[in-house]
Amino acid sequence: MSDFEKLNEREQGTLRSFIQAVNHTAVEYPKDKCIHQLFEQQAEKTPDATAVVFEDQTLTYQQLNEQANQLAHYLRTHGVGPDVPVGVCMDRYIELLPVLLGILKAGGAYVPLDPTYPAERLSFMASDTGLSIVIAHSGLKDTFISDKIKLLLIEQEWDKLTQYPTDNPAVCTTPAHLAYIIYTSGSTG
Repeated sequence: MSDFEKLNEREQGTLRSFIQAVNHTAVEYPKDKCIHQLFEQQAEKTPDATAVVFEDQTLTYQQLNEQANQLAHYLRTHGVGPDVPVGVCMDRYIELLPVLLGILKAGGAYVPLDPTYPAERLSFMASDTGLSIVIAHSGLKDTFISDKIKLLLIEQEWDKLTQYPTDNPAVCTTPAHLAYIIYTSGSTG
């Protein structure tokens, strides 16, 4: 772009038009709704449509919504509500999406905890955000040893979550509530 002035007027106009067209991504949406509410509306409209594909696994909108609802009801029984941070220390698997959506539906704020980080860094992040619950894969069970943190090991607990209701939990948040807390390092922060 440093050579932009070397273009003639017609070329500059064409380039500007192209850049504006490519960057024109603004879309109107209901600003009084949270992302999980918009997802619920889509799940109601197209319950049997594929929502997620991960490797050889798929989830429909209804399946994803119901799994997220069950987790949300579970999290609410463990004190998660508006602005309560919930740590997630998982690799990318299909279970990650219902976990993230379930946290939002419970009113919580998602705190991503990279499982490749050193245990000391993860412990600092958990302490700094005041986490009382962390959702993780069982391989990470020794990473969060604290009386203050309830550890939900997703492989062990997923079947227990089926005991919880599949209906959408009552909405307890607005777009003004906390959705996530993220730590960055280096020049990205």
